[in-house]
Amino acid sequence: KSNPDRMLVSEDELKPFGTAPISKNFFKNPFGNSKNWQKLSDGTYLPGLVATSRKYDSYNTPANQFIKFAFKTFIKICDDVIELIRTTSTYKDKASCLKQSLEIFLQDSFFVDVQDPFSIPFNNQVLQKREGYSQIFNAFNMLNLALQLDWKGEGEVYEGQARNVALLYEYWLVFELISILKTIGAELKLDVKKDNTANMFSIEKGLLVSIKQGNTSFVSAILKEQNIKIDFYYNRTFFYKKFDGTVYKDSYSRPFRPDYTFAIYPANMDEDEAIQKGEVSFIHFDAKYRVTDITSLFGKEKQTNSDFEEEKKNESVKTYNRGDLLKMHTYNDAIRRTIGSYVLYPGNNKKHEEDIEKAEQPFKIYDELLPGVGAFAIRPGEIDSDNKNPGETVLKDFIQKIIEFRQNKAKRIERTTYFENMILQSPSADKEKTDFNDELKLTMIGYVNEDYNEYLKENKYKTEEDGTFYFYFRAIEKGNVYTLHKETFQAKRLRFTTKRLVDIHIEKDYKFEELEPWVADIQSIQLVTKDKLIKTLAPYKKPTEHKADYYYLV
Repeated sequence: KSNPDRMLVSEDELKPFGTAPISKNFFKNPFGNSKNWQKLSDGTYLPGLVATSRKYDSYNTPANQFIKFAFKTFIKICDDVIELIRTTSTYKDKASCLKQSLEIFLQDSFFVDVQDPFSIPFNNQVLQKREGYSQIFNAFNMLNLALQLDWKGEGEVYEGQARNVALLYEYWLVFELISILKTIGAELKLDVKKDNTANMFSIEKGLLVSIKQGNTSFVSAILKEQNIKIDFYYNRTFFYKKFDGTVYKDSYSRPFRPDYTFAIYPANMDEDEAIQKGEVSFIHFDAKYRVTDITSLFGKEKQTNSDFEEEKKNESVKTYNRGDLLKMHTYNDAIRRTIGSYVLYPGNNKKHEEDIEKAEQPFKIYDELLPGVGAFAIRPGEIDSDNKNPGETVLKDFIQKIIEFRQNKAKRIERTTYFENMILQSPSADKEKTDFNDELKLTMIGYVNEDYNEYLKENKYKTEEDGTFYFYFRAIEKGNVYTLHKETFQAKRLRFTTKRLVDIHIEKDYKFEELEPWVADIQSIQLVTKDKLIKTLAPYKKPTEHKADYYYLV
C-alpha cells in the first residue's frame, strides 16, 4: 500500500451548466451528453445539465486485481486445510489465523473498487518487480507449483511435527544441480531409456518428481556444441565388481553411494560403451547439512598437536566433520573412473562469503583442475546484489570448467587415462608363464601406418643383407613431454601392429594375433631432433609432416 499500482481514470458526469469544465465528449455529441435544454429570451438554447470531466486515481489495475485473486486463492487453500484436518493441529491453527488475516486484508478500502481479473497477467512488470507485489506473485506461483507436485519422497521430509531439514537440503540440491545443467546450455533428455533400477526425473501432467532417498534417479543432459552427454544421478550405488580384464567399472572394494553423480562421456556413445573404452569420467557430490564452515570440514591449513588431539576426541563423540573430507578421498580411490569428489554444504551466515571464496580453489593432485577433492558452500535463499545465489554461481562456474577440462585431451588426466586403458586391456602378469613374462618385459610393441608397413614388407623382409629399419615416436612437442614406460630403454625386441594399441584384443592364452608375424632385434634407442629424424628416414620413408620438436628413434 505504500507504493500502490494505480491508473488515472477520466469519467464524465452531468452537472449544472457553468459549474464545472465541459467534457470534450459534449462537443462531439451535444445532445447525447446533456439534458434539460431551455430556450432563452434571445431565442438561443442552453442545456440545464451538461457532461463534465472528472479525473481520479483508480486501484482497479491488472496487478491489484491479481493480488485480490491471490488472497482469495490463499483463503481457499486455508479452508481446504481446515476441512481436511478435523482434529486439533498446529497446521489447522495456522490455517485459521492465516485465513482471518487474509479476510481482514480483503476488507480494506484498497480493494473496494478492485474487480476480479479475467486472466492472470504473468508478464505484468509491476507483479514481477515492484516491492510487495513481487513477493505475493512469487508466493502464488510457488504455491501453484506445489499443488501440482507429485513427490514420493515428501513424506520423509514433512511427516510428524519436525521437518528433516538435512534431507530437505539434500532434495533441494537435486533441483539446483538440474537447474545448473540447464543454465549452462544442457538439453535434458527425459525419454532416455535406462534399466529398471533407476527412476527417471520426468515431467508429466505438471511436475512428477521421482526422487526418494535410497532410490536411484537420473536424467540425461546433452551439450550439443561440446558433443558431451552428462548422466546426472541421485543416489547411484557403485557396487563391488571384480576386474576381469575387459570392464573397469564400479567399486573395487565395497559398495558406495554418493548423493549425486555426474557421468560425463561423449554424446555419440552410451554409458556402458564409454566405460569399456575408458571415455567416461565420474564427478561425485555429497550434501552435508551439518557442516557449518570449511575449516570444520577440512581443518586448519597449519595444524598443531592440540588440533590433532581435538580431532581424535571428535571422532569418539561422532561429531567428526573431517571424516566427510576423507570420504571424498575414498570415492576418488574406490570408485573406478572417478576424477573428482566434492562436498556441498550450507555454511552459516557469518562465514558464508569466506567459504564461497575458499571453495573456488579445491584441492588438486596436480597443478590442473582434476583430479581432486573440495567443498562448495551453497545456501538456499542466499541472494547477492545481482539477484543471484552466489554459491550457485560458483558451483556453476566450476561445472563449466570441468566440461572444458574434459574436452582438453592434452591434460595430464587424459594422458594418464590413455596409457591406463592401454595397460588395462593388455594381459596381466601370470606367474605360471615365466617365459612369456620375460619376453613381454623385454619386447616393445609399436604402431605403424599401413604405408610404412607395406614398404617394410616389400623392401626389407626379402633380403638378409640390410635388415635395418627405423621406428619412431614423439618425445617433446610444444614444451609437452610425452610419458614413457619406465622400462622403454631396457627393451631388446620390437613388434609392430597396424592397429591402435588401445584397440588390440589379446587372447588370454597370450597369442598376439593382432601383431605382425615377426620380431626385430633392437640395436639402439636414442633421442633425436626433428631435423635429424627427417634426414635419417629420407631413404626409406615418404616425406611426412612432423609436428614434434624431438623424437625417440628406435
